[in-house]
Amino acid sequence: MRRALVLLVVVGTTLALLAGAAGYYATFVWRSAVFTPPLVVEVKRNESFLALARRLDAAGAIADARLFTLLARARGDDRRVRSGEYDLAGAATGAEVLAALVSGKQRLHMVTIPEGLTLEEIAAIYERAGFGDVARFQALAQDHDFVARLGLPADHLGDLVRAPPLPAETW
Repeated sequence: MRRALVLLVVVGTTLALLAGAAGYYATFVWRSAVFTPPLVVEVKRNESFLALARRLDAAGAIADARLFTLLARARGDDRRVRSGEYDLAGAATGAEVLAALVSGKQRLHMVTIPEGLTLEEIAAIYERAGFGDVARFQALAQDHDFVARLGLPADHLGDLVRAPPLPAETW
């Protein structure tokens, strides 16, 4: 009886280890080749990690959403993912996908602001580029705390629009 119990424990432990290894492989070693790079993924503010993982799974970026979520939680990475847009390379492992989301290196959007425009004209360009609405832009431009957090030498962004160019050593 004791021998059967020991055998059962050994077999059960071995199967659990094999299942864990297979799950780890499927999530962090297996390379996805389903999507064409770059895959743009938007991490929405206050979105659950499981919902994000399901979208990544549907896009073919990871092997299994639940397993990806479980292992990310075990590593503590599920709480470190930042909202924003990310470019994911093709044939990435689950670990590489997770590292990209945790890194905070978001997709950049370029916009050209011609010299000499007023703050209102810049706000209109900002809105046309899809970055937000004019009212929000103008509110932030007048927000002293926001401008201070940017480390700019002005009380309001409007002061910079009318100011002479900054000396080269400041940028």
